[in-house]
Amino acid sequence: MRKLWVFLAILAIPACLPDDDDDPVDDWVGTWTVRETKGEFAPQTYTVNISRAQSLVDDKVVIRGLYAQGQDFWLSAEIDVMKMIIPVQEREGFIVAGSAQMDGSFESASISFSIDDGSGNDEVSGTMTKN
Repeated sequence: MRKLWVFLAILAIPACLPDDDDDPVDDWVGTWTVRETKGEFAPQTYTVNISRAQSLVDDKVVIRGLYAQGQDFWLSAEIDVMKMIIPVQEREGFIVAGSAQMDGSFESASISFSIDDGSGNDEVSGTMTKN
């Protein structure tokens, strides 16, 4: 009987280990529709693509197409579970910083960022919906 308990305990150990499939970056990767509700060009709707960054850091992503600038316009961001953080960075004459907060369904997020092309800050906010 003791061998049976030891066997059952060994079988139960993997169930207690963390699930490696729960990578929060996976929830952000994909094609999203952004609907800006506030900002100089709001309302506007466009598509962004979020992909894993080719780096040694697992929480990095690349956002392509933000601010309706097309897929050649890319920004780096970091994922912190339900939040995507766009640190201050300069790309193609724009200075950008912001964040997005995923909702509980993992299908939409609120986004806000500031972007400056040299003529002044545009404070943008809206929603992102996963396609």
